[in-house]
Amino acid sequence: MDAITFIMITFRPFLPRLLAVCLIAAGMVSCQDHNTTLEKYQQALNSHHTLSYHTHMKIWSTIQTDTINEDDEIALEKLPGDTLLNGRVWISNRYGEKYYNGTTVYYHNKDSAATDEYLLSEGGIYNILGNISARAILFDFLDTAGAAYKRCDSNVSIINGATEIDSFFVKNEDGSESIVVYTFLNGAAMPAKISWTKKINDVIARRELTFTHVAFDEDIAKIWASHGAGKLPVVVRHPAPAPQPLAVGAQIIPIDGTNAETGVRERTANDKLVVLDFWFIGCKPCMDAMPPLIALRKKYPPSKVAIYGINASDTNRDGVEAFVKKEGINYPVLLCAPDVLNRYAVHAFPTFYVLDKSGKVILSEMGYDEAGFDERVSKVIDSHL
Repeated sequence: MDAITFIMITFRPFLPRLLAVCLIAAGMVSCQDHNTTLEKYQQALNSHHTLSYHTHMKIWSTIQTDTINEDDEIALEKLPGDTLLNGRVWISNRYGEKYYNGTTVYYHNKDSAATDEYLLSEGGIYNILGNISARAILFDFLDTAGAAYKRCDSNVSIINGATEIDSFFVKNEDGSESIVVYTFLNGAAMPAKISWTKKINDVIARRELTFTHVAFDEDIAKIWASHGAGKLPVVVRHPAPAPQPLAVGAQIIPIDGTNAETGVRERTANDKLVVLDFWFIGCKPCMDAMPPLIALRKKYPPSKVAIYGINASDTNRDGVEAFVKKEGINYPVLLCAPDVLNRYAVHAFPTFYVLDKSGKVILSEMGYDEAGFDERVSKVIDSHL
């Protein structure tokens, strides 16, 4: 964790005034009027019609032993009147290419000899916005109403030699806060790096994007056409509904994983009712759902109802074990391979399934709705005991 992130986490209740005073007093940096650089950045975005760039993304947390690294090429083009994104988006990475032209998403998996076409609806916007690297600047570039410097509630702008750091807090949809840090070098209008640091309980998760090959006013349609994917035949047409979990009535086979506390391989039960909770550390709604699940474990005997936490995101078993003990989780948490998320249609966290004794889904919920959650689960369980 860098110094600015540590300081902002530590002194969050006293920002922005105390932070500026402390940093200047320490002789680390000097402060300027806040928003100046972010306004310059937004003005640069506003003055151009298209923007292209390369990104290197790193994702890690205090409980992970490894770091996720991804590289993307991205191009954005403003498209006034487009009600979904206000523009066109092109993304290329090791998985393939995506291109949204204002009405349709074209997706080419690099292992495929053809390009899939998705007729885009508002619910299907995830087909393009699933990419974190694209979202980083997309809303700044295409949606001036949501510009970075207008989103902040406690902006601090710091100059240290040729480096300027603009930092602010953002309220997340799950109710938590993230620290967002834009780093500019040598007076450049575009950031060299953007990082997000999010703290939930004692876990700190961080994403960092480094930008290179920044260019303005390129033709995004030509970019798509010049790549191999744009020259391939379009052979499949898909509707693009919003992602949904498995439907009630779907059959689920048992899940294999490593028990976070014992380290022993374990398989979910298939001779009793089963509650599955797909979650990861750092997900606040997941944390909110744990007390009701702990209460359910106490309510029903293990001989009749099994409850499992399924974690396919956190790789450090020791860290997950410590978290399980700290939170008092009284049901097995299984660490599974990431492909379990695709096999069980997990598009958001948490996702819950209740299964009958034959493995059929009898309750399916994506996201945690606190109102009546335990009553809904209990009602389904009671009706099948």
